[in-house]
Amino acid sequence: CGRTRIALQPLVEAVEDEVRRLKASGHTIQLRKIALMGCVVNGPGEARDADLGIAGGDGKGVLFRHGEIVRTMPESELLPAFLAELHRHTSPAVEGTGERTYIASHSSNTK
Repeated sequence: CGRTRIALQPLVEAVEDEVRRLKASGHTIQLRKIALMGCVVNGPGEARDADLGIAGGDGKGVLFRHGEIVRTMPESELLPAFLAELHRHTSPAVEGTGERTYIASHSSNTK
């Protein structure tokens, strides 16, 4: 999709940093897969297998779960809304669970 109109890399880095911080502090993220998509048109459908995701472009974006749009918001609210939802799905670590969370990001604007 050539419709990527969002600074996706800073969002990816911020989410990866928060996931690392949470795990380092002994928390477990109760999401199998999260998605950060650069296209609000196709993103939710392409990432429908993600437990939680955001997709954005042209000054707005959506928060979605399993491909279903939960909320539309200004682009400036995407990261705070996503992180708040991530925290709602986080709990203290349970020894020996071995759970992993995968972060998928997609932007077809490759140079």
